[in-house]
Amino acid sequence: MPRCFLIALVATAHVAFCSSSVSAQGLLAQTYSQQQPGAYLSWWKLLIVVGLFLAWVKMTDWMNKDGMKIGEATLLKPEVWNPISIGCMLVGFWCAISVPIFWAGLPIYVIAVFTPFLIYFFQRRSKIRTSPGIANKLRAGPNEPAFETLVQDEGAPVTFKAAGSGTESQANLIRARQNGEAFQRLKSTVMDGFKQRADVLMMDYTRDIVKSQLLIDGTWHALEPMDREAGDTMLISLKCLAGANPVDRRSRQQGQFRAIIDDEKLGFDFLSQGVPTGERVQLKFLASKKADLTLSQLGMWPDMVRNLSHLLTQPGLVIISGPPRQGLSTTWRGAMLACDRITRDWVSILDENEEETVIENIKPYRFNAAAGESPATSLRQLLLSQPDALVVPNLVNSETLDMLTDQVVNHEKTVVTQIPANNAAEALLRLYRIAGDKKRFTQAVTAITGQRLSRRLCDTCKVSITVQPKLIQQLGGDPRKQNSLFNPYVLPPPEKQVDEEGKPMLMVPCATCAGIGYIGRIAIYEMITVKDSLRKTLLERPSVEAISQAAQKSGAPSLAANGYKLALLGITSVNEVQRALKS
Repeated sequence: MPRCFLIALVATAHVAFCSSSVSAQGLLAQTYSQQQPGAYLSWWKLLIVVGLFLAWVKMTDWMNKDGMKIGEATLLKPEVWNPISIGCMLVGFWCAISVPIFWAGLPIYVIAVFTPFLIYFFQRRSKIRTSPGIANKLRAGPNEPAFETLVQDEGAPVTFKAAGSGTESQANLIRARQNGEAFQRLKSTVMDGFKQRADVLMMDYTRDIVKSQLLIDGTWHALEPMDREAGDTMLISLKCLAGANPVDRRSRQQGQFRAIIDDEKLGFDFLSQGVPTGERVQLKFLASKKADLTLSQLGMWPDMVRNLSHLLTQPGLVIISGPPRQGLSTTWRGAMLACDRITRDWVSILDENEEETVIENIKPYRFNAAAGESPATSLRQLLLSQPDALVVPNLVNSETLDMLTDQVVNHEKTVVTQIPANNAAEALLRLYRIAGDKKRFTQAVTAITGQRLSRRLCDTCKVSITVQPKLIQQLGGDPRKQNSLFNPYVLPPPEKQVDEEGKPMLMVPCATCAGIGYIGRIAIYEMITVKDSLRKTLLERPSVEAISQAAQKSGAPSLAANGYKLALLGITSVNEVQRALKS
């Protein structure tokens, strides 16, 4: 801060304080006695003003020095911010000493003192986060030249925390950063996966190249291949972050590390394994825990939600099913949230390592499957407390199932369980075959749900196509009301990216979905409500085909029908529904 400027400020303050024209409610206090006319200074008000002024001097001096060091890199130059800070302070200072009511002028002074500093501070922090190399410049002393930006600090704004604790983690991070350009390439790869909402990054090392692909919304998308040398150096950095051995290219190695991207904390599971062609590497993205979704948010139709919620209040066995990696765990938690856990007493019987069913107001009882225990081990004891409903995500054996069906039929309990299956009919048949008392099982079961996951069309770029009325009718729609469907937008090949005059033009992919055409997923649900006709079919003709036919005769739409309903609404495409049903 220039000394002449400080002298000018002190002089201004002296003139202001010596003025006798200021009101009695300001810095000057009047006496109205005949013996002592005039004004005198209110010393405690003066201390407030001077204290704020000194704080402003300190903050502005820091801004000036900081701007001289990183102003070029951050565009926060001192020749811009010094006049802003000085001007605001002068306005606030004048208000403090001239506004008749001191407590009215003081807030203006406070705002004028701190606002420029706060704006500068938060802009500075944002610039540093998006340009990690600026941190090197901040290490330099006030009279030292700034360090040159390191290669590994450039590129994507990703901050890694390596495996291990304390000095071990720091050592692993230093080892990873030593491969400058490779570390920068790793940051870019991780950032691309994060932006595209990837679940897994897979890299296959062959003799000459590295083939990479991202698993996004359940579908693999290929990335540009890397040459083997670039891929090897990037893998060294990746293994160092995960605490693995970079030299070992044959053994199976696992590890974990963390990162901060756009203020979001992520975890990563690393797995590598030598294969005949080279090495396969899998990096799983573990996002921070997300809020549970309701059945409606997951895609279940409103009438289906109402029916299931009602059955969860009635005596009966409700089965939640779905194939592996098709959202069964998410639907299971959604079903638990749909339970009446306030007026009814719910308990759950869980394996020691099972956490998906840990829901508020559902009291857990644990058993140790590794030690040969089953839910029946805990069931006998907890039934003494007479709960209204029981949640058993893993039945394990026929003994447990028979005990639960007995509670439904003879004691009017509600029981909820889950089982992996391709559809609701298969889930019902699988439990029927496990049951010891099959007749009682058919009496107990009331509903079964099945599901698939379908990708949602990107609302930003999806395109409408006109189709034949016959297709609309085949999908279950009304051709009189609808004549079009939606498909994902796909960029034309490079040779066809031309304007109306045939001249080459650059066509950029959709910023929302990164050119994939889909973003996020929605569940396709089916629900079979078990009636007497279906119970009879189950006892007489226990097969998936017979159960499916009986369910459809009773009015239960199939998975395909509900999937095509989503396509008719423009939520997904016909091709995507067909892909999901085949998965």
